[in-house]
Amino acid sequence: MTMKLLNPFSLPNGYTLKFDEPYLGSEDDDVLKVITNDEMMIIQKVMPPLFGKKEYENIPGFSIFQIELPLAAAKWLVDTIENKLWKSAAQGGLPSGVNSYKEYVNGEKLALYRQMQVEGADQKGFQLTNFSRKDHEITDECQDFYFTDWMLIEGKLLDFLKTL
Repeated sequence: MTMKLLNPFSLPNGYTLKFDEPYLGSEDDDVLKVITNDEMMIIQKVMPPLFGKKEYENIPGFSIFQIELPLAAAKWLVDTIENKLWKSAAQGGLPSGVNSYKEYVNGEKLALYRQMQVEGADQKGFQLTNFSRKDHEITDECQDFYFTDWMLIEGKLLDFLKTL
């Protein structure tokens, strides 16, 4: 169950661009976009073509990484980050040494992993995986998406997710 890669510059009817900000933590001019419809939340990282080569473009002039999630995953992400992975066990978070959390959200198997090397050395963040949807490029793998703590906090992504 995978949808077509969305062109963020020409969205189909029923889809709305809700978040469009520089991707904090990336060394390039990457942009993080969140697109929604009545049932889905699509998160994209839009960047210049990988390796500067045309064959690495998804949309003319850009490479795009995309993960598709049920809209209810926004609340799940906020809760998992704030109450499970950012809190210690003594504060009610996950047990010491546990750095991931998996759960079904609206029938889709999601996982969030704490990472210490996202977009660069010693830059903390998260890997979000949707096991229920195949990757757009490597179709025998599931969808993954990475974002930095910096993007969550300074980039206001976490505050935005709370509004969905």
